[in-house]
Amino acid sequence: MRVHEIGEFDLIHRLEKIIPKKGEGVVTGIGDDCAVLRMPGDLSLWTTDSTIEGVHFLPFLATPEQIGRKALLSNLSDIASMGGTPLYATISLSMPSDASVEWIERLYEGIAEHARKYSVAIVGGNTSMSPYGLRLDISVLGKVPESQILMRSGAGSGDVVLVTGTIGDAFCGLESVFNPTITVDPEVRNTLIQRYINPFSRLREARVISESGIATAMIDISDGLSSDLLHICDSSGTGVEIYASDLPISDEVKSFSRSCGINPCHYALAGGDDYGLLLTAKQETYEFLIQKVLEETGTVLKKIGNITDQKNSRSLVMPDGKSKVLGADGWQHFPGVYSQE
Repeated sequence: MRVHEIGEFDLIHRLEKIIPKKGEGVVTGIGDDCAVLRMPGDLSLWTTDSTIEGVHFLPFLATPEQIGRKALLSNLSDIASMGGTPLYATISLSMPSDASVEWIERLYEGIAEHARKYSVAIVGGNTSMSPYGLRLDISVLGKVPESQILMRSGAGSGDVVLVTGTIGDAFCGLESVFNPTITVDPEVRNTLIQRYINPFSRLREARVISESGIATAMIDISDGLSSDLLHICDSSGTGVEIYASDLPISDEVKSFSRSCGINPCHYALAGGDDYGLLLTAKQETYEFLIQKVLEETGTVLKKIGNITDQKNSRSLVMPDGKSKVLGADGWQHFPGVYSQE
């Protein structure tokens, strides 16, 4: 069945039945011109993200459910990066008129799965026709106690740099799709692709980190560790020194790198879509934070470098002790001549 066969309002009625609409403070959600929310205390967090066919997802690679889950997760990751709790979401969907109704329903089932898992109410949205493929725009509203908010601008000289989990997995997964001739073990290839399709949510880890009072700045790794780390440095007015030998690189990425003849550091620094947390923390107590995150979430938090007071010094120390300039090698939608200063 195609969308043009049932019309916009029948489609909306079908999708309403799938998504969770009730939640804390929801007075009126879907069904009126605007959602009406009774906002709780604390600071409000508001983020939005686009998921565009051919840019953010490949229909042949992932199921509709997986695409929906990841679309919501990219927003939840922004809320997590500031130590917050997501509360409400709105969804704007643009699609060709001949889009499959069943496919769209499965897309929303994926969104609904993650929304229920993290107690997020879907309180509004929009549908429209698109002649250029499918586009999903999701906005999420969350909250965070003022004493616990973490921004990019809080890093200071002497802080350590930490990251959750492993990095570069998603990048290698996508690379293996676009370069199928790379001779890598099929099991390794599949694992990396799955890490691209199904990234981990770090909401629990973020809450532990923000509540600890030890972290000073945080960002999620969506565009690549090097680019996202330099966002912290630029906002904080600091420099940084990262150690290549300390980067948490999975065995799968190392195996893939050997097959390509490329240093695995490239994938770890340039790869986005991992949605891990990159943070800075106080030198005196960061080891306690590592232990606390491990005990409460099972996630490994790894030290990879230090923040310095030399604003224009951003370096990567190689295993042989030589230093290279740490550039913003991650993903950019509009790379340009003047993108780096």
